[in-house]
Order: sequence, then structure tokens, then C-alpha cells
Amino acid sequence: MSPPVYFLSYSRENIGDVKEIAKTLMLHGIEVWQDIANLGTGLAESEIRKAISIGSDGFLFFITPQSVKSAFIRRVELPEAETKYKLDSGFQIVPIFGLPIDEASTALKGCLTVPISNFNGAKVRDHGESQDVLTAAQGAAEIILEGLTIQESDPLRIGLSSKQRTTADVALHLDFTKHFENGLPADKVWTEQFAGALARVKGALVRRKRLSLRLHAFCHLSLGCLFGYIFRKTTGYRLEIEQITNGEPTIWATDAKREPNPLRVIELPGALASRDLCVKINLMSADDKSVARYTEKNNMSYRAVLELSPAHYPCTITGCEAVAIASDLADKVKEFHARYDTNRVHLFAAIPLGLSVLIGYNLNASGTIQCYEFDNARREYFPACALI
Repeated sequence: MSPPVYFLSYSRENIGDVKEIAKTLMLHGIEVWQDIANLGTGLAESEIRKAISIGSDGFLFFITPQSVKSAFIRRVELPEAETKYKLDSGFQIVPIFGLPIDEASTALKGCLTVPISNFNGAKVRDHGESQDVLTAAQGAAEIILEGLTIQESDPLRIGLSSKQRTTADVALHLDFTKHFENGLPADKVWTEQFAGALARVKGALVRRKRLSLRLHAFCHLSLGCLFGYIFRKTTGYRLEIEQITNGEPTIWATDAKREPNPLRVIELPGALASRDLCVKINLMSADDKSVARYTEKNNMSYRAVLELSPAHYPCTITGCEAVAIASDLADKVKEFHARYDTNRVHLFAAIPLGLSVLIGYNLNASGTIQCYEFDNARREYFPACALI
């Protein structure tokens, strides 16, 4: 198995937009033939022809006033892509139209044997003085996902990265690493880009009836929780998570037989005027100061606090225990909402990645869950994704 690789055709004058397009494709499990860090560098004609004809599963063309004038694109890249397209039924040509479609077709007349408008693509919409390249890139990613031939395996192996790339043999690698290079992304990125990308991947898999996944992840806890929530239990998914415990890989499955929950639960009522719950689950240390500092710094109050903790630290759990913890936590959140008339949860966690995926997987009809990510360098929590 190997993730799909797309050749990205563009003008160097549009490199800023192109890098955003590449990052968006990577969120959806679509590799870019040329590494993002090297985009904009010149390559020999022979390398380009080989990359299109042998090294790529498809061709994405960012159509701009600059790219339609490029002699290299007109005489080398587009003809090579069309040749591959005619020989390989699985090879897609996907345009992103940064020009009106009729104008693009006229400008590219003679480069292809058919108009560029014959290929299913995405349009860049104008918003006043700016263009919405991000939405167009998301549309192109969805088109690519719909046309992919995903190799058979049961469960389907998925990679998920935000800290470092997984080396596992996967069919799709959802690569978020570029979005974390300068620290945690803004709330809007989690909601509008990350959750949307995972939902589009899920939609493509559901239409193929691929409802059993094995996850190989090196990512932030909040991203693991978001993945579990998008592919949650009520959507019919069965998940396996490769969890590394003491350097050894084990498989935690959502349908594993549960063992007794090893965590003790402390419930504390709080401010009557608040409609928020605080959930703290820490298996790594007895440190409670970080949550208290965040709460005080942001002038927050909670109607109640739910704290889950082990008998000793650090605490190692099994996959069967993790299933019990995640299921019990979801039930407790619903119970608290009913008891205290709350509708929002603030989740602070220091747990194994596999447990974060299982928690997201079990959360449903639980109001809004605001996840927080701990920054080791600054020793404090920051808001990450919201599960809505």
C-alpha cells in the first residue's frame, strides 16, 4: 500500500497560494510529488516528465493568469499529463480555476486535445479584493478523494501525523505536520480545516463502505480525539489504534472486551451560574496546577468538575481498560449535563494517544467538547479543537 501522490502544476509567481493548496491536499491524505519545502525550485524537463508519467497518481493544475502563459506548463506538463490520462484510467487531471473557466479554456487552447473545462475541477471564488484559494483546494481534494482507487485491506490502514510522519504501510496518510510547525494552530483552523478534512475523508470512505480502520498515529492528543469523534461509534465505524506502550506497539480496538475501569472518579459541584463542565483526566502525574492556572488566567468558572485519576503515577493501562474509561466518561458527561443543566465541556487530558481517540469515538450527544493541548515548553494548556 502507498498513499496517492499528485503532481502539482503551477507558476512560481503563485507560490504562496500553492503552498496552501499543498498543505490542504496533505490533510486529506493526498501526497504532493514535490516536497512543500522545495516548491518553486526548477527541475529538469526529464525529471518532470518522469514524475508525471511514472511517479504520480494524478495531476492538479492551478490555473492562474501566470500559469496559463508558462511555456513549460503548456509544452511539457499538460501534454505529458494528458498522455498519462489516456493510458491510465485511474489517473485524474483536476484543475483549480483561478480564472473564469471560459477564459482558461481559451488561454489553454492547443495545449490539450480537449478543453480544460472537460475535467472536473474547483473554482476559486472572489471575495472582494481576495480570492478563496483554501475553499477551492478543499473542493479539489474532495474531487480527488472521490476518484481514488483505494487499495483493499481490512481494516484499512490510515496514518495520522501532526508531530512526525508515521512510517507504517498505510493507504492514506493524513499529514497535519505543516500546520504545527509554528506551534498550535488557531481555533478556526481546527474547526474549518481539520474537522472538514477528516469529514471529507470519512465521506469518501463511507461511500466505499470502508467502515473498519486501523490508525497509525504520531499526533497531538486533541487531533486524536477529533479523529475519533469524526469516525465515532454512532457513524458505524470500527477502529483499531496502534498504541505504543513502553516502546512496544499494541492494538487497541473499539470493540475490545472491556475490563474494569481502573480510574477513581471525583465529582465536585461548582458555580451555580455556569453552564460549563470541567473534565480532568491525567494518567501521567499528580500535577493539578496547570488546569488551575489556565482557569484562573482566563477567569473561567465551572458548574461542576469531574476528575479521573489512577491510584499511582504514571499509570499504564490496557486497551480493554481504555475502552471502559472512554465509555464511562461519555456516560458521565451526559449524566452531568442532565443533572446540572450544562451544555459545554472543557477537557484537559494527559493520557495515551489511543485513549484520546477512544474518548472522541464514544462522545455523542454530549454538547460541545472543548479540547485543550498542553504545551510542554511553556508548561501550560491552550485551546485546541472543539467537538461540536
